[in-house]
Amino acid sequence: MRTKPLAAVLLFLVLAGFPALQRMVHAETGSEPVEIDSCTLINQSGYYVLSGDIITGDSYKPYECIRITASDVVLDGGGHRIVGWSGHGSRAVYVYNATATLENVTVRNLVISDWTHGIYYKNVRGGRIEENAITGTYGSGVFLDNSSSIIVINNDVSSNYVYGIFLISSTNSSVTNNTANSNHDGIGLENSTENLISRNTVNSNTNRGIVLSHSTRNVVMGNSLSENLHGGVSIYSSGNNTVSRNRVSSNGQMGIWLMSSSGNEISRNNVTSNDDTGIYLDSSCHNMVILNDVSGDDVNGIALWSHSSYNTIANNTVRDEPQSAIVIDSSSHNTLSGNSIFSSQYGILMSFGRDNLITLNNLSSNDYGVYFSLSENNTIYNNYFDNVHNAVDDKNNRWNVEKTPGENIIGGPCLGGNYWSDYRGRDTDGDGLGDTQVPYRSEGGIAHGGDYLPLVLPTENATQACTTTPVQTTTTTASTTTQPPSSTTTQSTATSGTTTTTESPSPTSPITTTSTPSLTTDTTTSEKSGTSTENPTEGESGGTVCGPAAMTTLVLLVVIAEKKRH
Repeated sequence: MRTKPLAAVLLFLVLAGFPALQRMVHAETGSEPVEIDSCTLINQSGYYVLSGDIITGDSYKPYECIRITASDVVLDGGGHRIVGWSGHGSRAVYVYNATATLENVTVRNLVISDWTHGIYYKNVRGGRIEENAITGTYGSGVFLDNSSSIIVINNDVSSNYVYGIFLISSTNSSVTNNTANSNHDGIGLENSTENLISRNTVNSNTNRGIVLSHSTRNVVMGNSLSENLHGGVSIYSSGNNTVSRNRVSSNGQMGIWLMSSSGNEISRNNVTSNDDTGIYLDSSCHNMVILNDVSGDDVNGIALWSHSSYNTIANNTVRDEPQSAIVIDSSSHNTLSGNSIFSSQYGILMSFGRDNLITLNNLSSNDYGVYFSLSENNTIYNNYFDNVHNAVDDKNNRWNVEKTPGENIIGGPCLGGNYWSDYRGRDTDGDGLGDTQVPYRSEGGIAHGGDYLPLVLPTENATQACTTTPVQTTTTTASTTTQPPSSTTTQSTATSGTTTTTESPSPTSPITTTSTPSLTTDTTTSEKSGTSTENPTEGESGGTVCGPAAMTTLVLLVVIAEKKRH
């Protein structure tokens, strides 16, 4: 009757691992562990244990303390120290064989300080670097060079002069649950592909928290990054990476920064209280910035800068930004869709932007809902505006699309223009679109044309049907240029005399549409003459450095599906 409990106890003891059993398991040769007490060369497979501290310096100045040139090696430091002598190019543990790729090498439980590099793997496939404490190196605490399938886990790599952890030309490795604080850069990847950087604590580095350069298809997920002097996550000339579910707060400059990068996904991050901008795209195209929560940064929430085009900014919540929730400068062909934008000076601030699509957004409780300067040929429809000043626009932009059947943002049966909290016209035919006092011009804030199909609440005599007829979308009239606000100012605009209406609805959720409305062409139409005129603007952004635009219909379907799911 006791055989089963006894068997369970024996199984537990085996799994828990007595020291002797552990040593036998880790020693590929099956021999007893080999004790070492000084700098040495390990050129045979086996299980090696450091039996005491190794202190170098004065007359003993090796460039490599422990050199491993064999596969299937475990080096267990047992918590002992390896102290270097600060020699240039020196390494505490160097795993490399010039004639073969090493496999399955593990280094654990060491306390390392005062070398150029702490633990250095070169041309290694498979293995682990775990439970080490590495400080005060003059290069990197952990360095993977042309290595793959390495697990770097549960290390404390802090106060190193360059990187805490650095990967170059390395693939399929994971850097997980490490602490990388007070280095120059916390964790860095260069020319590296398909690595996972997850659940690390990366704080108070004097340059950047996590940085990717010329790297592709990596995942940066679930990390905590704060108080890094020059940014939380920085991505340079890199593509098809995913940055998701990170907490990025109180960093200097930008929370998440993309420069000359494309095809990346920035999603589901909590980005707050960074010194400049929460998420910043500079000369970056074809990226997805979706489902992020951005708030309380010192200047802007999300910024598209300097020919950042063909990006999708969708389903983000951006609030409490002292300047702009979303700013677009000299950028084109971006889609802003499904965002909730609250309590900022400018909901969307655009300068020298063109051919951008803004739809399905809720802009509320901002000083200005949208403020466009020297920007044209943008399409703005099916948004919800309830702000002190809903819109300012000094050029030619489209504020509605053709009347199209489909549920709009306030639950009406037609797509057309936008919901405006201060629109005072009426719907005379029950289709949920305003028929009087059109075009809506935001109390003169829209200098040219306006919204010819403003959305209104359904009335008792609403038809709940949407019959379509051609409608004017924009007009061209002479007007002086509105002075744009400074793109760097953080001064708040005084708010007084807020316009409200007791019937202002909330945007409906989920939003459904039965068809995608057609957009007008790149020319504007004169209400009086009916002629089309091409109208280039002095100082416009010009050609983009990016490729063809993403499909608008696909983007809208993604946004609609996400809203349905929530």
